[in-house]
Amino acid sequence: MSSPLIQKRIDLQNQTEKFNVEFHYKDTPTLRFYLYTQEEQWQPTSDYYGKLGYTTGFETNSSPVVLTGVVSTSENYVDFEITEVIATGNYFAQVALYDNTYARQVVWGDGRMTIKKSPIGSV
Repeated sequence: MSSPLIQKRIDLQNQTEKFNVEFHYKDTPTLRFYLYTQEEQWQPTSDYYGKLGYTTGFETNSSPVVLTGVVSTSENYVDFEITEVIATGNYFAQVALYDNTYARQVVWGDGRMTIKKSPIGSV
C-alpha cells in the first residue's frame, strides 16, 4: 500500500493564506504542495529542492525538524514524505525552496500541521 497523499496549494504572492495539514498519529503520508505565484502555476527548474520545517514554537524553538522534498520537474509541486512517526500536537510549519547552491531561497508558505490522536490506534 502506498502512502496517502495530502495535497495543498500555496501561493507565494498570497502569504496571508496559511495552509493547514492534518493527519493521524502513526500515519506516514506524502504531503504535496502545489506552487503558485499570483494565481499562476509556478514550475520549478531541476536545480531546486524543497524543505519543510515544523516545530512546536514558532520563534522560540531553535531546532525545528526539517524534511527535504522532491520537486517535480514536469509539474508545479514539491512532495515531502513523512517517514517518521510525529507526536500528536500542533506544529508551526513552513515550506521553502532552495537552489542547489543555496544562492536562492524562497519561503513559499507558512501554515500549521496538526497530528491528531487516533481513535483506533495507540497514542
